[in-house]
Amino acid sequence: MEYVRVGVMQLKGSMDEVNRLAREGALPMYRKIAGFLSYDLVPSSDGKNVISITRWRTREAAEQGGRNAADFVRDKASHVVSLVTSYIGPATVSAGAREDARPSAPSYPG
Repeated sequence: MEYVRVGVMQLKGSMDEVNRLAREGALPMYRKIAGFLSYDLVPSSDGKNVISITRWRTREAAEQGGRNAADFVRDKASHVVSLVTSYIGPATVSAGAREDARPSAPSYPG
């Protein structure tokens, strides 16, 4: 089962600077963690927040990614974003462009 971490950050600077920091800092940081699968950065439609979405092979990897992300924001990106909240959970439904693009996720207990 894959795990997803969603981080919500308040935007304090330019989205261009956030994108630069993501490409040059956050993405290389995530790639060093075993179990990293993907990273997306999404500005909210109101322009006030940025949503970070990462996918991981295990919960432990997702948790490590979350710790590293919090450190990165504090140490390198606090001038442009502040972490509001984050969530980690199993990907219970996952689909690609085609039905057969991705194996179906096992059922979620509870």
